[in-house]
Amino acid sequence: MAAGQAVDMGYRDVHWYKGGVAGWKKTHNFVESSDYSYATRKIPAPLAAGELQQKLKTDERYILVDIRDEKSRKKLGSIQGPALQFPVYRLHMDYNNLPEDKILVLYDIRSKQAPAAIRYLLKKRFYFINLTYLKGGLTAWKAEGLPVVAH
Repeated sequence: MAAGQAVDMGYRDVHWYKGGVAGWKKTHNFVESSDYSYATRKIPAPLAAGELQQKLKTDERYILVDIRDEKSRKKLGSIQGPALQFPVYRLHMDYNNLPEDKILVLYDIRSKQAPAAIRYLLKKRFYFINLTYLKGGLTAWKAEGLPVVAH
């Protein structure tokens, strides 16, 4: 079901394991964590596109974290500004490389994955005040006519 939803959302390189997580575990494959308690954790309020643009111009602590994959970046472009690229599918391996002294603003296409990514980061090591996301994602940013950089 989740794989079908990912395809519906526009992802193209989608794979799934026929036996699901239970089958994966049964064959003694590694599972990083089955603790999804972070999924219900409260997250910071999102920033509207105009508000984020102003913060990026006036406060050097704010940095964008694009959690989309490379195909999405090439197809839709990216928000101009101080940015890091951390695809959500690699976040569990790369989160230690995110700066702790900045305010991280996660964004994706429509803010569907950013809240879950924030919950995950809150569980791992980040403070509530250092995380937020773009309300409506890149779609909302573009809808307001704000600049996007092509790749």
